[in-house]
Amino acid sequence: MKKVFLFLSVCSFIFSSCSSDDNEATNNGNGIILPIDFDFRGVTVPNNATSVNLNGIIVKAGNTYHHTTGWSDCADSNNAVLENVTFDASEQSAIAIGTGSYNTLIADVSNLPAIQKVTITMASYGLGRISLCNGNEVIAENIIAESSSGLITVTLNVGNKRADKLYIGCLEGGLYSVRIE
Repeated sequence: MKKVFLFLSVCSFIFSSCSSDDNEATNNGNGIILPIDFDFRGVTVPNNATSVNLNGIIVKAGNTYHHTTGWSDCADSNNAVLENVTFDASEQSAIAIGTGSYNTLIADVSNLPAIQKVTITMASYGLGRISLCNGNEVIAENIIAESSSGLITVTLNVGNKRADKLYIGCLEGGLYSVRIE
């Protein structure tokens, strides 16, 4: 039990440093105040981690793309092991998407206020999608095209809506940063 507690404490400490100092999430007692930034460049995921706590936002992984039916809306996590990826020596590592046992990062954003937009920077070498769900309803989504250079920035305009899950998926890629406003 002590090992599990120590592991979770280390994970929380490591990933609490993902937020930039200038825009770090704050909690005023009523929830997290936006904007909030997460920078995954150069951050190492602890071995065998199936979830991470990023300043009160729990992130897990799942399989939400199926080659015969496409993207599944508002799917549950399968608690896959999170991984790092580096595509070439000139890039820092990122959180892998579309490698290993999953293709989507699923963040629980139910404790956030209404969201205006989400901006992500990622390496995308395959079809991708960013979406927000509230229950089983998709409230905003943006299909991400494959990029020949890999590095892309994608904005999802939400329009001041509350959500409970944020999905960032790609068939082959890595997530560098997320900004939620």
